[in-house]
Amino acid sequence: MGRLFLTLLLLAGCTSYSAFERKVIERAYSEPATAPEYFMHQIESGATVYEQAVYMYGTGLAHEKLGNKAEAFDDYLSAEALGYNKAAEALERLKTK
Repeated sequence: MGRLFLTLLLLAGCTSYSAFERKVIERAYSEPATAPEYFMHQIESGATVYEQAVYMYGTGLAHEKLGNKAEAFDDYLSAEALGYNKAAEALERLKTK
């Protein structure tokens, strides 16, 4: 719980994330078991390319939190391919683990 709070606190102070990104990241961390399915539903419901990229990044965060590093890696690759540059940082983080 303390780790999640610290993560959310850091995100709240980070101006480089939009409100939409913060919402996706918060859901990925707070509901990792259900977030990927929710994000995929949002993508399939007509999300913009930017939204798709952020949802894929959130899916990666959720999978990483659950310990599914291979799935997280694939999700981050998808987010990066869709133009979400912050996914590159996540890919580097996974490579060093």
